[in-house]
Amino acid sequence: MSLCFSEEFDLGFEQEHNSTTAVAWTAEGSQAGLQSFCDFLPLLDPSSENGSLDTSFVPADHLPAEDTNRRREAMVPSARKEHSRLIQKRYRQRQKARSQTVESQLAQTTAELASLKARQHHLEQGQQQLQQRNVLLERMAKLKSQTSTEVSQPAQNVNAKLQTALQADVERTLAGVTSSSDRGQVLTLTVDEIRHVLTVEEIGQVSMSDCREMYTMYARKLGECLLRLGDAGEDHEAAAADLHRWIVELTSLGTCIMYGHPHLLKAIQSSSLDHTQAPVQELSDMFYADVLSAVNLSEAQVRDFLHLRHCFWGKIGQLERTHQQIIGRLSSGTASNPHVSDKLAEVTSLTEQLHANGSEEYRTHMQLASAMFRGILTSKQLAIQVVHAYPWLLDKPRLLDVLAASRGELTAQALKDSARLDDVQLAANWQEIEQYLTCFSAQDLQRHVPLLKTA
Repeated sequence: MSLCFSEEFDLGFEQEHNSTTAVAWTAEGSQAGLQSFCDFLPLLDPSSENGSLDTSFVPADHLPAEDTNRRREAMVPSARKEHSRLIQKRYRQRQKARSQTVESQLAQTTAELASLKARQHHLEQGQQQLQQRNVLLERMAKLKSQTSTEVSQPAQNVNAKLQTALQADVERTLAGVTSSSDRGQVLTLTVDEIRHVLTVEEIGQVSMSDCREMYTMYARKLGECLLRLGDAGEDHEAAAADLHRWIVELTSLGTCIMYGHPHLLKAIQSSSLDHTQAPVQELSDMFYADVLSAVNLSEAQVRDFLHLRHCFWGKIGQLERTHQQIIGRLSSGTASNPHVSDKLAEVTSLTEQLHANGSEEYRTHMQLASAMFRGILTSKQLAIQVVHAYPWLLDKPRLLDVLAASRGELTAQALKDSARLDDVQLAANWQEIEQYLTCFSAQDLQRHVPLLKTA
């Protein structure tokens, strides 16, 4: 420390930087010399015994080559780590941006696919409606070409036993439709734009040709109403009201014919209702399936139909067994009884039982028709069925059987055979149907009245 300050600085600097020129600092030094000294002043290490410089903070370009390399080597791992971190960060950012782009494209593609599916569904519905309308127009063209040319024939009266069995059902069915007059209960028919006021008995005695002509007119009117309901420019409320009126009149007309002229009913069911009067052929299951497809039953209506069918065939099976028992007793009784008077009394009794059995079976068919067409089906569905099935009257049990076959249900014969297991339960089942028939009137035709009550 005996050296003066300037000498000590020059010596230390010269030792540390052999390849550089020392900066001299004197009283007469320039401003540049002063600045250089100020730059290197922090390098002085006061704690050093020999007054040497602390080179730990010296810039790399002022240090010897080996110190510079040593510092660079010390800094390389840290720089590499930072460089790697930046690369990874940029990679994650690119991945995130790419993922967001893919997600956006996927969402856009999904939306476009959903839109295309909705459009396809809309087009399919439109095509189906057009097909149904074309079928309806074809039916209407056929209906408008019909004219009746048959000569009226006298009707046959229904036997008194059958009238008694059906009287209560007819009165209940026609409640709210007929009105009282000095001639008794009368029904007003307006299908040909003229009011026809007829008694129930008079309607029941119509001729075959009159029946065909009226049914054709009603089918034509119902077809026109269905077209109006499918036309966006029509008054749907007025069309629905007209359709309901025609359906009430048509079903009431059918009830009167079933009650007053069962033989006529059988005749019109065995031939077409157009002017050809072609004999009815064995209609295929496909024909009935097409009608069911056009009617478009709801699942609740399908369940009601299947339950009604189960009860109906059970009831018919019971009546058929009773019929066979009466026939068996009739055969064995006449052979074993030697007295003529006793034979006559027994035969008369058994014959009356057979008539009662037949009347009950006929009444069961009437109740089936009433439950199907006035309770389960709506007036619009019934109109569709009438128009699509024209010129035929559908066999109602057959319609139920075709529906049951499509659902994998038991056959009619299987249901009739199983009914023998419990006649008490069978009677209770049909009592349920009879009770159901009291739950609706003609004013309920516009809606489905459930047979099976949901929980």
